Amino acid sequence: MFSFVTRNAARLYAVAAALLALGAHYLPSLPVGLVLAAVAALLGLSVDAVTVPTATHDEAVREALYTPVPDSE
Repeated sequence: MFSFVTRNAARLYAVAAALLALGAHYLPSLPVGLVLAAVAALLGLSVDAVTVPTATHDEAVREALYTPVPDSE
């Protein structure tokens, strides 16, 4: 489960933000404090959709960089 979260952190963040917006719109009976607390928690995560996948990409590039090239004949 942890590897799924680390691989898809930006997607999960986007889903959480979308669900929060939908919930605030379609459930007006939600307490304002609850919605504001969820927004604060979501913003406090400060997940950047650009830098999260970069770590995985950098790891793949680093691995490819140090892999020996096979001899081609």
